[in-house]
Amino acid sequence: MIKREITVFYGPNGAGKTTIARYLATKNKGLHIQLDWYSSMQRGKEWYTKNNNREKINLLLGTLDAVVTKTRYNKIYLDGVLLYTFMFKMLEVWCKNNKINYKFVKLVGSEKKLAYRVTKRRKPRKNDWNKKLPKIYKHFTYPSSLEIDTTGKGISKVIKYLT
Repeated sequence: MIKREITVFYGPNGAGKTTIARYLATKNKGLHIQLDWYSSMQRGKEWYTKNNNREKINLLLGTLDAVVTKTRYNKIYLDGVLLYTFMFKMLEVWCKNNKINYKFVKLVGSEKKLAYRVTKRRKPRKNDWNKKLPKIYKHFTYPSSLEIDTTGKGISKVIKYLT
């Protein structure tokens, strides 16, 4: 029996979380879940609040329960903006309870390059809260996370490193 694995990519916008998670899921016949789709931001709330993130992680854990009971995916790749320690702890506990290997990968990079990548995707907004994320992630790393600079090495080198 093959052991299930979950890799969680987190970090500021533009670091390559979704790009890397999608690529690895495709390459390894795994499942990609984008955590930020669970956000109540979709209903007009502020996405970075603790309550919204508690709701987001609870929805994710329900989805993961369904994945492990109803599918045969052995490799699961999550990506999103995880800002609170409780989110990581809840994921860790869930993985341990379900006997699933897990790793957290923090993707970072130069603020200037990350901002450039984000502007290539969408039109920048005034008072965009996402602009604060590189500074927040300078001071926040969940223990046992692997940290990779995607702007120094480039996303393709990061993917090679992780495969």
